[in-house]
Amino acid sequence: MRKLIINADDFGDAPFTRGILEARTNGPLTSATVLVNTEGAEDAIASAKKHSLPLGLHLNFTHGAPLSGGEPFFGRITFRQALEEGRMDSAEITKEAEAQLAWFTERIGTPTHIDGHHHVHILRPVLDVLAPLMVKKGVERMRIPYGIPGAQEAKAICDAHGIRTNDHFIGLDFGWEKCTPQRLEEELRGLPEGVTEYMVHLAHPEDIGEGAETAGRTQEFTTLTHPRIMEVIREEGIELVSYADL
Repeated sequence: MRKLIINADDFGDAPFTRGILEARTNGPLTSATVLVNTEGAEDAIASAKKHSLPLGLHLNFTHGAPLSGGEPFFGRITFRQALEEGRMDSAEITKEAEAQLAWFTERIGTPTHIDGHHHVHILRPVLDVLAPLMVKKGVERMRIPYGIPGAQEAKAICDAHGIRTNDHFIGLDFGWEKCTPQRLEEELRGLPEGVTEYMVHLAHPEDIGEGAETAGRTQEFTTLTHPRIMEVIREEGIELVSYADL
């Protein structure tokens, strides 16, 4: 059986919320993951409840400021360098991961799953903290972004901790402007057996301005909500699911 999770990252970052919700209402979106340290997160989760949108945690160590206090995050590249150089220890990682998970559970409940902003959740110093924390807190599922360095090792660590994962992952090599209805149709028709996650980054065309990232997000939104996409999913007998169904 071919099952498909379509998950929108960055839910709660205000310019992207409307597009994500509309893709749930008028498209095949099955879940989203929340950036909890954004100003729009509270409003976004309230709207998600009205749309019956399953939510996971988009663990973040690279954008904005930590919930646990302190200076703003390093940024994607500098965060990885800080880990490599030992300038961020396991206690700091644990403190912030616990803070983000607590924020989520207090407002929503247990996340359907955890993934990471810029895939930080599979970096070994983070995952060594995160996997046992997930077991402790009863969070049972995690995204494995196959194709990213370290993904197979992360899969093995999840298996060892009894954490359920997706079998396949798409969206890395045809996101942003490359995401056309024709290309997505090809991907859908070629889905393998098992559970595939399709990662998307969405924005409604009316909500954000110019720039490469803006163009990419609006392109993904336009493609995902194209009527042909739901037709292909039905034709192929693909079952739409969320991580909550694993």
